[in-house]
Amino acid sequence: AKEKARKEEEARLLEEARKREEEENANRAKIAQLEKDIEESKSKVKQTQSFIRKDLSLRSQHILDETQEDAKRYEALGIPADKIHVLGNVKYDALSDKPAQLPRAHEILEKLGWLGHPIFVAGSTHPEEETLLLRTVPELLKSGTKLIFAPRHLERMSEIEHTLQQSGLHYALAGQDSFDKSADVLCVNVMGLLCAFYACATLTFVGGSIVQKGAHNLLEPALLGKTVLFGKYFFNTPDTAKALLEHGGGVLVSPTNFKETVVRLLADREQLDNMNAHARQTAQSFQGATAKTIGVITAYEQRTNA
Repeated sequence: AKEKARKEEEARLLEEARKREEEENANRAKIAQLEKDIEESKSKVKQTQSFIRKDLSLRSQHILDETQEDAKRYEALGIPADKIHVLGNVKYDALSDKPAQLPRAHEILEKLGWLGHPIFVAGSTHPEEETLLLRTVPELLKSGTKLIFAPRHLERMSEIEHTLQQSGLHYALAGQDSFDKSADVLCVNVMGLLCAFYACATLTFVGGSIVQKGAHNLLEPALLGKTVLFGKYFFNTPDTAKALLEHGGGVLVSPTNFKETVVRLLADREQLDNMNAHARQTAQSFQGATAKTIGVITAYEQRTNA
């Protein structure tokens, strides 16, 4: 009986060993096929890259890029450097330092009795940022500063009005026909006025940057000579954000230092005036892409038609 049990155990172990070997062989075959597929894919990618390089080089007389990073990508594809031109973004040329709605903004401020008061303007705000702004108002009032904020999405107005009512602050809406002079907060609930209110600001904040939206247009207030506060989430506009920070026209803020930064800057008008000038200079450096683009096209046409 013992001998029979021993042989049965040996048979079981041998069968398990055979199955393991079959599994290992199957896995090795799968790995070998996977490695083959990877090599074939690499070969196809190289062939495609080679075709793209050749095609771009033959077809392209000029590559017009927005940033140096874009230019480097084309160079990596084999495009000669003398065909690549970094011109900037033409959308910045559409920005104006003379807002069309400025008279309307002045009219509203006059009706509110805010002319002569420091004004903190926050544009394209989101819910979390609005909460932060409203919590800052009691500190702003100590220096007579008024708050104007323009929500990014006006379809939220019922929610925003509820938040304003809950805050206990005196507020007004820009779309009203008449205004209560006791208001300390103005919510811009109509389109087209933000740029004009930026022009009236003492200090500005651009939303979508403390929340993870990537930040909205930082150059709009900067071109008007206004220091720009924004949060760390500026992945939609990294070039302008970094330039403003580097040249002293912008300040990085967070929920923890927001109130302190706003109060500090409003209290030091000499520093703020200096920063305002840097903000404007930085914004102007991003303009001119349209003229540069026309220049490249004109030069190409002249050579072609010569």
